[in-house]
Amino acid sequence: MVKLAMGFLKRKQVSKYTYWYWCERQRRGKRQGGDGLVKSVDLCLGPRLMSPALAFHVWAGDIPMMPLLDGAVGWALSDQSKYITYTLAAIPGQLPALTFRACCHGVDLRAKGWREYLGEIRGFYSSLLECIARVDADLAVARQWQAAAADHDGKLAELRRELETYRADPAREWDPCHRWVNLATGEIELEPVDHFAPRGAEWELDSAVWVSHYAEDHEEKLQAMIDQCDALALSCRAEALAIVDELAALAPTARQRETREKLLREL
Repeated sequence: MVKLAMGFLKRKQVSKYTYWYWCERQRRGKRQGGDGLVKSVDLCLGPRLMSPALAFHVWAGDIPMMPLLDGAVGWALSDQSKYITYTLAAIPGQLPALTFRACCHGVDLRAKGWREYLGEIRGFYSSLLECIARVDADLAVARQWQAAAADHDGKLAELRRELETYRADPAREWDPCHRWVNLATGEIELEPVDHFAPRGAEWELDSAVWVSHYAEDHEEKLQAMIDQCDALALSCRAEALAIVDELAALAPTARQRETREKLLREL
């Protein structure tokens, strides 16, 4: 059995660069075959705390959101935490609420200096929430591309059926109708043959059934529309898959294939 701590944020200097990490301590108990030692498991979030990597790890469940936000706001307060405290409350169906309270006599959070400072922290907090929501937002865009591809598929199926109907008709005729002529006004009306209905004395039915004929280039036009629809459907799917590939690339190398499959299922 592996026991996990809640985890915390830290910054680490690597050569001349500074990186953010999410750290958890793991202890493998000897009764379960472990060595009993506490080991640190660190997830590298990159040189910036608000990064696509952070969004991915929260979405994937590697980092719990509330402890992450708690640690990030605590880091942003820095040494001012001896003057003020903050509360981060999870609200069902809403974003976590961030509130501040003075913990030292004489500190007025309504003063201009404190307002500006806390405004910066609230801005940092909002940016962090936006970053965490990035994967879901990108997936929503991918779903829109998938929906567009499905629309093109529907139109494509209709066009292919129309082409099959056209090719199956050697007479190249469609929409047979009765042709009625108004003897008084000369007006002409067409009526589908399966909707025949007697009319007044001023109307006369032509002896021949009126039919429409396809244009000579009808097949070429249909095929061009089919090709265009097919290309649009493929293009929309390519856009959706490009988003999936970008998100999967944020995962650690060993998990990218698994992540890509999971993202595809999300679509």
